[in-house]
Amino acid sequence: MDDDGTCEPWDQPDSQGDNGHTEAMEWKPKVESMIRDAVEAATQADTLAADQLRRLRDGVNVTDATVALEDLQGRASQAQIEMIHFSLPHGQSPESVAAWWNSLSDAQRRELELAVPVELADLNGIPDDVKDRLRGPGPLNRVEMVRFALDRWDDTSLDHPAQNDCTRFASIALAHAGMPENSDWTSSTIFKAGDPTHSWAGSGELHDYLTTETNSHEVPVSEARPGDLIFLRHGAEGGDPEAGDIHHTAVVTSVTPDGVVHYTQHDDSKVNISMQGRERSVEQGLGDQDYVIVRVDPTEK
Repeated sequence: MDDDGTCEPWDQPDSQGDNGHTEAMEWKPKVESMIRDAVEAATQADTLAADQLRRLRDGVNVTDATVALEDLQGRASQAQIEMIHFSLPHGQSPESVAAWWNSLSDAQRRELELAVPVELADLNGIPDDVKDRLRGPGPLNRVEMVRFALDRWDDTSLDHPAQNDCTRFASIALAHAGMPENSDWTSSTIFKAGDPTHSWAGSGELHDYLTTETNSHEVPVSEARPGDLIFLRHGAEGGDPEAGDIHHTAVVTSVTPDGVVHYTQHDDSKVNISMQGRERSVEQGLGDQDYVIVRVDPTEK
């Protein structure tokens, strides 16, 4: 292989006469294309990483908490996932994708399933059983739920003028991904003059509906995965909200190999932000908070 990525098959005769040279020459353009794609992807990831490291280096003396949280840390959180995105064999044949997938360890495959589920599910050549696992069992397609959240996190057409939209956005994402509406959980009911049910639009009400009326259940933060919901439960005594009140809802859209849970929300619209990275800031503003992860299973109890 030359420095520019071009390659030449080993040209020594064997007992058949050409050591497979003829067949190897047929593979030459494809191999060179794969090398160029791999080098380009690695360069993009390296460039992005270098840019974020420079930004963080130059921001060590930033005293504006909003700039540090939203501009520096928020962008770094998104860049972490983008760098993983560059490691996937985009644009390759199904055969090449399958060979790449088979070359990974079980741990590497699991990391990718948690970090970039939508991109992985969209690759031709990923085994069907892996795509089925990404979607999840039952009517709820977790890949489509995450895709919706990532595509529509800042879509103002979803806004409701008189309501906080964080939970409505989560409910819309659930419905889009296949969770069936019913009289207890629906976007519009004749009994409320076209308004949604409390469980559709209220954080605490959605949590309680899922965990009491369906087979959804809470899981530890360490077990969070894309397609789960994050609820914030107020832990401090006094104030508004009161201790024990659930007051915010977001969608888990990625869990990176370092164990960081990234979530996406609407209203105070954010995409792929770090739960652990924002925890201290949230608690400074609201007091002690519990992060409650709910694994959604819409089948009724």
